Amino acid sequence: MKLIKHLFRVPWAALRIPRSYKKGSKKLYKWVRKNKKAQDETLYDYNYRWEYAVKKQNKLLKLMGVKVNVVGLENLPKGPFWMTPNHSSNFDGFYLVGNLGHRAKFAAVSREDLKDDKRSRGYLISSDSFFIDRDNLRQSVAALNAAAQYAKANARGICVFPEGKRSINTKLLEFKPGTFKFPQKYFLPIVPVSITGTLEARRWWALKERVVTITVHEPIRPSEHSRIESTRLAENVQKIIQHDLDKYYKSLDAKGKALFDKLQAKATIKQQKIDAKWLVKKEKYAQAKAAGKYEASYNYSTDTTFIPTPEQIQDVSNQSNTIKLNNTVASQNNTENNNNNSTGE
Repeated sequence: MKLIKHLFRVPWAALRIPRSYKKGSKKLYKWVRKNKKAQDETLYDYNYRWEYAVKKQNKLLKLMGVKVNVVGLENLPKGPFWMTPNHSSNFDGFYLVGNLGHRAKFAAVSREDLKDDKRSRGYLISSDSFFIDRDNLRQSVAALNAAAQYAKANARGICVFPEGKRSINTKLLEFKPGTFKFPQKYFLPIVPVSITGTLEARRWWALKERVVTITVHEPIRPSEHSRIESTRLAENVQKIIQHDLDKYYKSLDAKGKALFDKLQAKATIKQQKIDAKWLVKKEKYAQAKAAGKYEASYNYSTDTTFIPTPEQIQDVSNQSNTIKLNNTVASQNNTENNNNNSTGE
């Protein structure tokens, strides 16, 4: 019976998933534009848009034949938090919003070019997500800073992938310490989240149900992380998630491990091809910039890391302080000159 069900599901999914995904994004984007035009945020308010997105993404996962199990849902804070999941699939956002969205609301930190992608912009913009321009370090730091302030002010979560890019073969990449500077600055609890089973779940055409597991680990309270160096904190969070990934692999039977190894090998080759293309694109970008032909709308590869390092964050902070100091000195000098002119008169 299940086989027959999937025989009907697969061709239907091939037709419906791309269209339904884009249609949902278009509807959400349309609601945001109507709110802006009417200058009334209550027309299609945040809660209404969020509930629609949660239902829509669950329907798409069902159409894909993916079942999502959530472990440790009680660990997700109801107030502000900084969520740091591993990133190995284009559908990671769907897994998280569709299955954690009924417990907590959260925005994402994403690449700026996704703001113009009709397939995803509606989901991101309607949830008040933040966008990072990879070519503008100051804007990147400002966006992450604004995200932390937003979480604090609205008692909502922020989802940041600390690897800085997607790992197609599911092997955990180095966590960027810069990701953790902002929850430390604003005293937000950090919630490590591991997502397993995504490699097998990509096979939407498989004639059986695939299972993805989301594990919400115990949050790291501000009192526990505020005085730890961001580099060490990143390593600690990475170890938590890596332990879960290793545990998942060990839980597979011989057949499951063989399939996993096969899919991972194919994904590794694909990752290498993408990285090679990106290096060529990066070289062309550097040449264009050197020749003065750089365009702000230059489209990076989908797998370019965008998290600034702690040193870059500190440099931007120092530059901002210098600018503020110079403005203050200039203002004081103008005031003194005006006073002197008044006295002379």
